[in-house]
Amino acid sequence: MRAFVLPPKPGKTPNDEVAKEIHRRYLAGNTKNLPPSAQPWETLDEGYRDANRKQAAYSVRILEAAGFQVQKVNKKPTIFRGFTAKEIEYMAQLEHGRWNIERLQKGWRFGPRRDDPNKINPCLVPWRDLSDDFRKFDIEAVLSFPEVLAMEGMQIARRRAQ
Repeated sequence: MRAFVLPPKPGKTPNDEVAKEIHRRYLAGNTKNLPPSAQPWETLDEGYRDANRKQAAYSVRILEAAGFQVQKVNKKPTIFRGFTAKEIEYMAQLEHGRWNIERLQKGWRFGPRRDDPNKINPCLVPWRDLSDDFRKFDIEAVLSFPEVLAMEGMQIARRRAQ
């Protein structure tokens, strides 16, 4: 629900280069042949391009919800490498929730087998019901946030306790 209620923050939205890198990483880690979503960026359907843009835009919100700050820096960003297993799991759950909301808003629904033309996906379930095979996509996505956001000169740091 966070993704539906809290849109990306203005001024902290990465550009298409970040969305392209998210998609490139998705393709690199995808071992199954998913033709509609596994096309190179240049031939990718605009709906899937938009999905990558939304993941890039919402990444800052997910990081902030997990106790991190994201700042634009005027130097080469330091790539954050200190996520704990608990933080990764929490952020992956948020990313999966964001993805569910995005899909539902576009008219997708749950079904036992993926059927892109009819907008049916078996992954439209809560995190607790998602198989480990599919959880890895959300986990890989959040693990890529530091590097893909660095492409925009953005740096992640753990928020200091006050």
